[in-house]
Amino acid sequence: DHFVVSVAQNGAFDAACGSFTYLGQNFGYVTSHEPSLNITAQNQGNATTQNYTEPGYLKLINTDVLRAFPVLDNDTDGSNGLARLTVANTPLLGSVSASGTAGEVTFEFNAGDQYQYVKNANAEVGMLTSSLSISTGTATDSDGVAANNVPLSVTPTGSEIRYGRWVLDNAYGPETSALQIPMRTEYYDGTNYVTNTADSCSTFSNGAMVVESNLSGGTTTASGGGTAANGVATTAQQITMSAPGTGNVGIVDLCLNVDSWMKYDWNGGGINLAQSCATPPSVTQGDNPRSTATFGQYRGNDRIIYWREVNN
Repeated sequence: DHFVVSVAQNGAFDAACGSFTYLGQNFGYVTSHEPSLNITAQNQGNATTQNYTEPGYLKLINTDVLRAFPVLDNDTDGSNGLARLTVANTPLLGSVSASGTAGEVTFEFNAGDQYQYVKNANAEVGMLTSSLSISTGTATDSDGVAANNVPLSVTPTGSEIRYGRWVLDNAYGPETSALQIPMRTEYYDGTNYVTNTADSCSTFSNGAMVVESNLSGGTTTASGGGTAANGVATTAQQITMSAPGTGNVGIVDLCLNVDSWMKYDWNGGGINLAQSCATPPSVTQGDNPRSTATFGQYRGNDRIIYWREVNN
């Protein structure tokens, strides 16, 4: 006569990068913690229709269970203080099976469901814990048996979300030596950008580095790459610009193509997650991290505060 739907397991969201997920990065459920529903067939007297799960009687299939996935966070406003953070999702069909208890069906969400906090002009906020709910709508089988107590909300345990960016530092030194390019990941703590010491998963490579040379002669090429360690490219893995050779001096413009969730509106022109580094560099290409490598300039010693030539 009807179904009664209840939440069997709210589930839990996983982190895409160790203990957290970057805002703009896809995330899913913790393995074996996908949300699930109990759907119980009942008769007019509200007693369980035990034979519903017997072969030939179970008519409910996965497409019969309708759900509405979240497009906004439940709790956190964006940087404008007026609108909740926007969420995108890519849900897949769940699965229906007899639960093992006569008359009860289990509907399990798909382990491949994906969610993402949209990185837009309103998304630059401090660290937050995701708060997302999926609304369970109708559940009606091919015989017209329908749930009478929907909608219900399923709210998986939240995971940590951080608004991040990738940063390149400038480098300078003699034209006879290779230059390493310091780089790091940062996240917004609500006041400032700080090194993301929890990040040991972001990758970088010389193949993503776009080089625009303004040397007086010679050439320089990028090599190296690796994975951030506590938010920093280690010295051993830093991208290195080869030495152009004696007398070949000048500035080399660098731009690193990074994942969309690591882009940042460096030039204040609005963030464009599809933007790629341009050659030659353009002022409108300001969403991937940029820096310069200057050959023909002696860096000096960090321990020397003041240097003066004395004539005897």
